[in-house]
Amino acid sequence: LTEEQKKSVALEYMKAITTKYSKSEWKAMIDIELERIQNATIISAAKNVGVELTLVKDEPKAPVKETGLTSANMEGTWTFEEGKYNFTDGGVYILEIGSKTCRGRWALDGKVLTITPDGGLQKAFGVCNAERFDLMNPNPTDFSCMSGKKVLHFKKEKK
Repeated sequence: LTEEQKKSVALEYMKAITTKYSKSEWKAMIDIELERIQNATIISAAKNVGVELTLVKDEPKAPVKETGLTSANMEGTWTFEEGKYNFTDGGVYILEIGSKTCRGRWALDGKVLTITPDGGLQKAFGVCNAERFDLMNPNPTDFSCMSGKKVLHFKKEKK
């Protein structure tokens, strides 16, 4: 094959393959192959240095304790020392501090609350500048999180 033919075949192959598999399917296949290569390399390296590998079974992990705080019960108005957040069911929040307001997107994943402001007003407030908060003792009525060196305490307003 000429160089041009090799390029044409490679491009056609990539077109066919990317049409057939999604990015997540490719990642899963790559992860499986990388693990296989890693395991083979470790076994080979162990043989080269005269070490015998034995399989150690993992102890069963304790089940993850449910926090009780979910995206559904996160929705609503939460007050804290400096103002309040209103979290909507569409993943949008409105932050009010004094007479200032700003908007952004929010997501809750277990004990991690992600806040993504729409614009720079958030930083001007000097509160919740971080975009990822590890929640402490989260439950459907209150939680705490770190903002810089300060601990913020949130309480859900009753409807």
